[in-house]
Amino acid sequence: MPPIRRWTQLATKTLVDRWWMTLRQDRVRLPNGHVLDEYHVVEYPDWACALALTGDGQAVLVEQYRYGVDRVALELPAGMIDPGEAPEVAARRELLEETGYRAPRWTRLGALAVEPGRHTNSGHLFVARDAHAVADPTPEATEDLRVRLVPAASLPALVEAGRIAHGIHAAAVFWALAKGLLDEPRSATGVQGVHSRPQLPGPMQKEQQTLLVSVNVEEHDGVDAHMTEIGRKVGQGWTVIQAIPLSGEEAGPGGQSEDFMRYQVTVEREIDADNVVVGADRGGAADLKDVGQVSGAFDEGIPGDDA
Repeated sequence: MPPIRRWTQLATKTLVDRWWMTLRQDRVRLPNGHVLDEYHVVEYPDWACALALTGDGQAVLVEQYRYGVDRVALELPAGMIDPGEAPEVAARRELLEETGYRAPRWTRLGALAVEPGRHTNSGHLFVARDAHAVADPTPEATEDLRVRLVPAASLPALVEAGRIAHGIHAAAVFWALAKGLLDEPRSATGVQGVHSRPQLPGPMQKEQQTLLVSVNVEEHDGVDAHMTEIGRKVGQGWTVIQAIPLSGEEAGPGGQSEDFMRYQVTVEREIDADNVVVGADRGGAADLKDVGQVSGAFDEGIPGDDA
């Protein structure tokens, strides 16, 4: 059997040339003689990402909206490698900038081609252990990020459920799992729902959760009425800081008209120095209400989290 041969570039022209991306159109001849008059290649810089694990078995993730797939997803802290910068240095920098965390122990997993058919770049993957918060995040102006802590053991299930959507980040999770690098939690604690990292020590702390909330459209018409109903459902002590429509007649292009609207809601509450929830009755319990409609990031909580 003859070896697989390379394609031959017959001509090339640049269509887009930016500091962060070049799009070129090539004319290529395949080994069998067939000619492709237009074959597009995107030249991107390499990037690095960190699968950061705390000492108590939590993974440090970021949650953000991705325009290409038009949804909010969980990701590993990651970013472009600057010219002349070593991949690990870039991974450490991105972890600090996006999450405010540092880690003393780093293990290189390797590098993977992002899309080998048409993209020229690679993602460099690292596992960072004993990660701990040292500062507030300092994201770029184009980044709207939320730092989330989830049990490291739940990462594969988050990939399977589609909450971690980036293919290379998913590969980092399973690569680290195969190497046994997710099996080091010390007195790990389960987390219900997807939580943000604790605030730096101080008299008050904030806690966040991401929920799914259903609102009856016929009984509560209009966005303002929906927000009022969502506030009633999540209970006292919690404040709604973000609500993203996921389904129903107000979900935007592609949404189907239904009898209810489903929102992805981020709620926040403050806890004082005596561990009492601020603004809640019953001694500060501030439980989430209507659990049948208000849940964690999944209807049954994080898959695989039995705590």
